[in-house]
Amino acid sequence: MDDIVYIGPLHKQMENFVHYKRSLGYSYHEEADRIKRFDQMIQSNWPKAEYITKEIADAWCRRQPNESVSNQNGRIATVKQFTKYMAGLDNRTFIVRYQPGVVPKYKPYIFSHNEISLFFSAADSMRFKPRPALGHITYPLLFRVLYCCGMRASEVCDLKLCDFDDISFVVQHGKFGKGRMVPMDPVLAEMVKKYITQVHPSGNPEEWLFVDGFEGRKLYPTKIYDCFRDLLLIAGIKHGGKGKGPRVHDFRFTFIVHRLEQWIHENADINAWLPVLQFYVGHSDMDALGYYLQITTDVHPDLRNKLTEAFGDIIPMHYVEEYNENN
Repeated sequence: MDDIVYIGPLHKQMENFVHYKRSLGYSYHEEADRIKRFDQMIQSNWPKAEYITKEIADAWCRRQPNESVSNQNGRIATVKQFTKYMAGLDNRTFIVRYQPGVVPKYKPYIFSHNEISLFFSAADSMRFKPRPALGHITYPLLFRVLYCCGMRASEVCDLKLCDFDDISFVVQHGKFGKGRMVPMDPVLAEMVKKYITQVHPSGNPEEWLFVDGFEGRKLYPTKIYDCFRDLLLIAGIKHGGKGKGPRVHDFRFTFIVHRLEQWIHENADINAWLPVLQFYVGHSDMDALGYYLQITTDVHPDLRNKLTEAFGDIIPMHYVEEYNENN
């Protein structure tokens, strides 16, 4: 459980709402943080509010300066769920009915093998800083887990010591609440063991695996992104600007594309391995992997003939409308 405390006039309802969502099996960490920001807005502007009015809802839904459409949609969707919950307690509640904006298409950035090496060299060169105190130990391993295991950043942040069994991670609540086991290379497994020895001497199985400082606070994706941008600069990997990437999530895309690339060069039976890859990365169906097959041919046009021979016309001709941070 994270250490978020709600202090506004609706703090009790917010606590109960988050507890209710988690009782249904949702991790609800990022959403709880959004509710906290909503709580702070109400406390600052409507400290005596008894219920959510249209004025409060409109203020929350308003797009902030330099805010992406995706971020705006995410925080509004969370509060919309909260207003529905509140309406069941107080019929004076205004239920958010905001229509989400259209998120611009994003073409994933696939790191080259050389860029991956440069990035990890930059991560390994990190030195101790008071903030984040354990960053020089945590981030080199965390980014390797993202790339080598193809996990979502939210899944990595949710890991606890009890989710590591010496050779694999257990994702308790992935996308859509689905769990899965994520085996890893023995070298990476040894790195995880060493990290646990350094950072978690007590061995408490309920401690967050990747922490933000000596206090053992949970690490969140926003903190990961800040370090990611710094390391890109050190590694000499150009960032295209807001909405253009690379993003932290592109390690997941790169993992899948590099794996497909390897299988194709090895003349492996991709039809046999795709279901394994689907389960490994936590996809609910094969459609998403068809999307990755297209990306692979875009990055490596020389492989198109091999893929066409194996899959015929199932490779989509256009990118899907949107692949957000949770895919």
